[in-house]
Amino acid sequence: MTVAEDPLTTAEDPPTTVVETVVEAARTHAGHAVDAARTGSHQVAEHLPEAIERARVGAVDTTVSLQGMPDRTLQLLAVGLGGVAAGLYLGGAPRVITLAAVAPALLVCAAIATRPGSFSRRAG
Repeated sequence: MTVAEDPLTTAEDPPTTVVETVVEAARTHAGHAVDAARTGSHQVAEHLPEAIERARVGAVDTTVSLQGMPDRTLQLLAVGLGGVAAGLYLGGAPRVITLAAVAPALLVCAAIATRPGSFSRRAG
């Protein structure tokens, strides 16, 4: 294909001009993308400690609430939530969804394990 047959060039523009224009546009857009990513990462870094603290407080509050439930209720919750997670895993669900289903089961198990006096009642 000659320059005259190429639809991207005109008789006045040599082929290298079009390529150089595309490369320059790509460089410009890449620079903007890097700047946007840098700004976004700074915003995330600013709010990360607050988000972690809110998650910690929420987990502690949930654990305290679960510890007030009867043993049988907690056992049924743990088995049911574990069954949902196992079903998702065996069904081929994405790992993120399976992990999201496992998290509440682990929280219930942690509430059972950290309940004050839970081991002394079972030992006796």
